[in-house]
Amino acid sequence: MERTKGEVSARCDMEAANILALNLMHGIVYGRLTAEQAREKYSEQTAAFVMNRPAPLAEKLQFEVPTGITRDTDHVTIIDNMANQAKEKLKDITGLNSMFKF
Repeated sequence: MERTKGEVSARCDMEAANILALNLMHGIVYGRLTAEQAREKYSEQTAAFVMNRPAPLAEKLQFEVPTGITRDTDHVTIIDNMANQAKEKLKDITGLNSMFKF
């Protein structure tokens, strides 16, 4: 999962396993499955697919793929924290804790 890019991917040598993983991820994200339920479904669906039995979750995506903007660029928080840490470090090094008012 790449939240900033708004993308999720699966990587396996079997396309069906990738489709299955994405379907299960979607179910977890939207609260229809717990991680434990998804794990059990993964085993069931993979076994069915390998045995050439019906495995709908491994055969096609069960959700619409978004076409709009899905990225979440968030906002930078480390800059302020780095500046505060630098101020504190400067105070520690110089011993002038009370002289600096930023």
